[in-house]
Amino acid sequence: PAAPEAPAPTFADVEGHWAAESIAYVARQGLMKGTSETAFDPDGTMSRAMLLTVLYRMDGGKDSGTGAAWYSDALSWAVERGVSDGSNPEGSVTREQLATILYRYAVSQGYDVSQSGDLSGYADASALSDYAREAMQWAVGSGIFFSQTGRLDAREPATRAQVAQMLMNFGICYWAG
Repeated sequence: PAAPEAPAPTFADVEGHWAAESIAYVARQGLMKGTSETAFDPDGTMSRAMLLTVLYRMDGGKDSGTGAAWYSDALSWAVERGVSDGSNPEGSVTREQLATILYRYAVSQGYDVSQSGDLSGYADASALSDYAREAMQWAVGSGIFFSQTGRLDAREPATRAQVAQMLMNFGICYWAG
């Protein structure tokens, strides 16, 4: 797990947002930072490189890249551990990619990933990519995945708020006992 909790930064654009609690959690843990000193951009999208950087921080890695290579250490770390294939780091991470990357991270940490949820209750479960099926079943079964719509929206970009919520759920599942 990340460093001990510190006071959460205050982001003006998070007050009253449905994910305010999870955003405060990831900020306190040092996993996600704001897009500025006062903004989190909860409804903005997140690149695959941003997500890999968050997981790199979860694993104790320190941000060291600058400029165009700001995510190079995290990308190398993710590829070495089988968390990501390293493709399209600057592309928006989709909800099924988020579940798959979290699943691979959990496997790389030796966490129990035997939970499996039934996806048939999601109206769009058939749109899920084959590569993501097992990971999404795990994310649903473990309580990490959440949906406000009753849909997986698997191929839709994950918002920063959705990533924060799934990271908090992941932390509760694996770090809080």
